[in-house]
Amino acid sequence: MLRAVAADNRREYGIQRVQQRLATAKDGRPRLFLCEEALEEVDLSLQERRQPVSTEQEFASYVYPMGKDGRPVAETPVEENDHGMDAMRYAVMWVEEGGRGAGEAGTQGVLAQGKTRVRLPRSGWRKGGG
Repeated sequence: MLRAVAADNRREYGIQRVQQRLATAKDGRPRLFLCEEALEEVDLSLQERRQPVSTEQEFASYVYPMGKDGRPVAETPVEENDHGMDAMRYAVMWVEEGGRGAGEAGTQGVLAQGKTRVRLPRSGWRKGGG
């Protein structure tokens, strides 16, 4: 059974949390990793339009709107070609909230020994970079 939970939609806060997990920690390792070769199938329509086909590729297009003076005019990125980035932000927020959605009680077993565990379809539980 697939259970849906309300998402924490605080975009700027979520972006900050992702940035913190991507930054190198005191032990020299980040707390969030992207897996190479995890893409199962390239969306050819995106590829033909030269749009990102993976979260990794979305990093380059995750930009803030700029004014004529070259400075950002908004505190949130342009909402375009950012589905993977949004999913990553929601995942980080979910883990940091203890495996609960907005206003929901925590879920047991999500965090173990400081490592983030992520449910992967077809392959069961795998240790992540947390």
